[in-house]
Amino acid sequence: MARKKPEGLAAVVAKQDPVSIQDLTMQDFFAAFALQGLLAYYGDHSVLSTDDGMTSIHAAAFDHADEMLQRRAA
Repeated sequence: MARKKPEGLAAVVAKQDPVSIQDLTMQDFFAAFALQGLLAYYGDHSVLSTDDGMTSIHAAAFDHADEMLQRRAA
């Protein structure tokens, strides 16, 4: 039987290995919730305008996660 070629997004995106939930850190969880909040506030933007210039919404999510971890430890 002939093997079907991938179509659409599967044809251009490399297959990634699944990540076990046990491998996620608190920073990963905080970043996920920060990203969710940023997307709810700003909408679906890949770049945000900040006081320091432009930053990606993903980098901003990890910045928020780092600050949440610091405040959690305090």
